Amino acid sequence: MELKSTFLLLTMLGMASCHWFDPTDVADAARERPHIFVNAVMGEDSTFCSISSVGSGVANTEEEVQACVTLEVASEALGTTCERGAAQAMGVWLTTSGLTIDLEQPWSLLVTSDRWGDMRATSQVPSAPTWSTLHLSSRATQEGDKVFDEFELNLTRDEGAGKWHLVQLLLQVDTVLAPPPTARNLRSDDPHVLVRKHGGPALDNALLVGNDGWVGGEWDLRFRVKNNLPLGIPHHYILVVHSISEELHAFWADLEWVRRNNGHVVRGNIEGGEGCFGLSEVRYELVFP
Repeated sequence: MELKSTFLLLTMLGMASCHWFDPTDVADAARERPHIFVNAVMGEDSTFCSISSVGSGVANTEEEVQACVTLEVASEALGTTCERGAAQAMGVWLTTSGLTIDLEQPWSLLVTSDRWGDMRATSQVPSAPTWSTLHLSSRATQEGDKVFDEFELNLTRDEGAGKWHLVQLLLQVDTVLAPPPTARNLRSDDPHVLVRKHGGPALDNALLVGNDGWVGGEWDLRFRVKNNLPLGIPHHYILVVHSISEELHAFWADLEWVRRNNGHVVRGNIEGGEGCFGLSEVRYELVFP
């Protein structure tokens, strides 16, 4: 069965719209601070830049703002896009088609507006996700009345190189009139893996894989997913592995700690504002029982 690229594109776009956190946690909460989030996925035709502003001061965030967003690689501008929208929440689509992936050249983001000062950030293109083996044990474990499929994914990297990932799993039922693939909740007992729940249904229980569990150039990642299908129903999984830049992993990981522990620190790389500009590459593989 062929995996439609349109569905994967919708899945990736859905990821880029749900990464907000409360700016009143920062030290200078008394004044309005803009938030930026951009996850530029290598190979996609466009990228969504989310801009929002919330403050505990007297600023009226219902007013409109004119914002212009520019992406640059090696000091070469890739084009500027300008939009007008509500200061409380607006978005700008950036054209990213035809970009050359160069691991040696950092990307830069520049956001200017008629309301806030300039905001800048840089991010390094991550190398593509790679793995040597992927094994599925169907209905391998049971907890009470719940049955789980178990996966073993042997991630690989250049030894000594930093590498961060986000792992998702989609389920596709292979019957007539079956619905589109759906994201599945993942579990893992690996102490170096953080189950990500912040971000809505497109990211429920995805796995954030840090940089601390590598043994040389390998990582034997084990995770499981609940199998609710009756016996005999044909199906397969779609493994989606995002290789993400370091600051993107830090930002998402901090959102999880804030959500779980009422924390107040969310690391970002936006100069002149809050939030994150990150880069990612995606690879997927079909897995049949």
